[in-house]
Amino acid sequence: CYYEDIKMLYQIVYNHVKYRLYRSYYDINENAGIMRNSFSDRELVLDFIKNGYAPICFKFEKSDGKVADFVLRLANEDDIESIMKLNNPNVPFRRAVYVKSELNEIVSAVKANEVFIIEELKNDSVINLACVCIILRCFYGMRRNSYSTDSMNFEYENEYFGEVGRAFGYLDYDSVLVNDGRAGLNLTSYRGCGFQRLTLVLAEEIAIAEERDYICATVSPINRPSKRNFMLNGYKSVAKKVYTLSSDKDSEFIKYLNNASECERAEYQKKVKSESEYLRDDFFDILNLNEEDYKSDNIVPRDYVVLQLKQS
Repeated sequence: CYYEDIKMLYQIVYNHVKYRLYRSYYDINENAGIMRNSFSDRELVLDFIKNGYAPICFKFEKSDGKVADFVLRLANEDDIESIMKLNNPNVPFRRAVYVKSELNEIVSAVKANEVFIIEELKNDSVINLACVCIILRCFYGMRRNSYSTDSMNFEYENEYFGEVGRAFGYLDYDSVLVNDGRAGLNLTSYRGCGFQRLTLVLAEEIAIAEERDYICATVSPINRPSKRNFMLNGYKSVAKKVYTLSSDKDSEFIKYLNNASECERAEYQKKVKSESEYLRDDFFDILNLNEEDYKSDNIVPRDYVVLQLKQS
């Protein structure tokens, strides 16, 4: 009853604006999503897949309300340098919040046609990298060189294998990197454009086309917009875990903080306190995480979320 009330509320709000509810396969997905995807998102993605991932141009409304020209395409080796710049933001941005992929992971995924790029086209000559999405193709028992999600993947896939007793495949929505101007690539921010929404549709349609059993991902619990996107899109949080990153040397963020002003350090302390309170019930208490470790920039809390497309 509660879900039906929420669903009706979303339908009323978005039916008269620009979005509509889109899911039509409630019979295979009990946690049916109510993400505010427009039908044009899905039409674009279906055309892209149908044409073998050939570059496709489209118009998209940016966060400032202006409509711009974009292209969705597969990444190639010439894009790797730009992807790594986007993947390694400048301080002051914490390593523990923004977990990056390593170069060899990016190179491997690009070669396997698992990296998708969205670029803004300007004046037919200037191209701005707006978004990078990594969608890994996985099979039961397969071992990927992923930075942190493997252990959670293996736990879930082993449990699922126990239910279905057969070989299966799934997609790992490894990450979506949206350029917000901090990577030194350009001064344009693409936050709030809805690119995660679009790439979640892309992952879903690839999974359906390839008859995958489910899509999985990890999401930072303090990244509320991203987590909300997953939840409203039908993903279910099935596990929580804290990862410890390498602590053999201080991160760039900690080096920055050591030389920061009193005001900047005070702001950070205030932010960590707020995050700690927000995470307490979900992570600090459940997984015995303490605030001092969390401040070290080496502790990464993650939700493991799954969109189940086939039932056992």
